[in-house]
Amino acid sequence: MKNKNVLSLIAIVVLVLMLMVVSMFTKPRPHTVENPATPINSVTFFGPTSSVDATFGDSSVTFSEDDLGTMTLPQVISASGARYANADESIVLWNKGNDVVIYQKGKAIFHGSTNTDQPEETPKPKLPAGSTPPGNPSLIKGNTFVWQKTVLNASATGSGSSEVVPNKPGVFTLQFLADGRLVGKTDCNNIAGPYQIGSDGVMTFGPLSSTLMYCEGSQEEVYDNMISNVRRYTVDTSGNLTLVLDANGGVMIFKKK
Repeated sequence: MKNKNVLSLIAIVVLVLMLMVVSMFTKPRPHTVENPATPINSVTFFGPTSSVDATFGDSSVTFSEDDLGTMTLPQVISASGARYANADESIVLWNKGNDVVIYQKGKAIFHGSTNTDQPEETPKPKLPAGSTPPGNPSLIKGNTFVWQKTVLNASATGSGSSEVVPNKPGVFTLQFLADGRLVGKTDCNNIAGPYQIGSDGVMTFGPLSSTLMYCEGSQEEVYDNMISNVRRYTVDTSGNLTLVLDANGGVMIFKKK
């Protein structure tokens, strides 16, 4: 009986020692999250008069803008950059590199960059020779214009004069922001970039970036070719804009919106 008690005591001691050894060499398992939060990237975009704070997730963006307040938009298909929009696409945020453009019902309401000096990929062109800063910037800057038609001269067509009109009236727009940046829309994509104007009527556009959606039957290529050949501008008494093409090729007529 005595030997049995001794053996039981030894067994208990051995068990206790084994448990102590196991506990010394076993690290507690860390707490794991079943669905870890999506990595986020919070940035601030600076515009000419305001800024926008944006937080980008895996498939959405949450941002705060003065007029719209705080909104969250899901990511949608875009051939270039990242594009976010609500169900009816009345609110669209387009981000590429350091730049962001926010559209409300097709009109750009904010264009900013994380670079407070100059948005990425849109360096300002040199002022054209013989040009000086515009005497009345309000004629162009801060305004939006809608393409009405283009009258091409014989020098551009190789025959007689002709007209090109938009298949979708009211869709092609140019908005000249006060800080020297241009944003606009075609019948397929959004465009953005710098512009430069002089009081002598000279106008140039810097390299324009664009979303790259494909649209069957779009006039975008024709329109872009005309825009790239703009050299001068005039504004009539109603505020409407005429862009004069290079080598007397014709004129693009825009109505002030």
